Formats: sequence, C-alpha cells, structure tokens
Amino acid sequence: MNIGFISTRLAGVDGVSLETAKMVKVFEEMGHRCFYCAGEFDESAKPGWLVPSMHFYDPVAKTIHDEVFRNPTPSPDTFKRIYLVADTIRQQIQGFIDEFKIDLIIPQNA
Repeated sequence: MNIGFISTRLAGVDGVSLETAKMVKVFEEMGHRCFYCAGEFDESAKPGWLVPSMHFYDPVAKTIHDEVFRNPTPSPDTFKRIYLVADTIRQQIQGFIDEFKIDLIIPQNA
C-alpha cells in the first residue's frame, strides 16, 4: 500500500515530525511505501510533494492567520481568500495522490 502523510511541515525535531517518522518506520517494516506532502521537508525526507502554501510561515497563510485571530468576525474577503488558498492546496494534494498512487492518507496536525 502507498501511504501519504500530509502536514504543514515534516522537518526538524518537533513532535509531529518525530511521530510521523515512527509511523513511517512501522509501516515500512510491514512492507508499505510512505510519501510526504507538506509545506517543508528535511533534506533526508521521504519522497514527496512540496506545497509551500501549506506551511504556517507562508506569507498568505500567516496573513490570514493574523486576520482571523485578531478579528472575531473576519470579513467576507478573508473567507474568499481562505477558499482560494484551500482550492489551490486541494489541487496540490490531488497531484500528490495521483503522482504517488496514494491508497491511504494520514493527516498530521493539519
């Protein structure tokens, strides 16, 4: 089975990256193939699909984050931008699924 892990980033020594690495090890020992889709990877990452707009430091994501946490009632324009970004990310995830013939997706803190 081809398993895809999706996250904002799979890099460094944060809890999400370390737990993902543990799961990947177990799945690979069972004979599965694992792939990453994230906004940031380590140099030693599994094969994957880099989507910078998924990262929490992406300028658009950061702007939206700051707006919605600053304002309890975001404007309709803010929601339009959220939907536009979501559509772009959705297309990238579909590309990831198609490219690596993903059978199972495991979202990680996303």
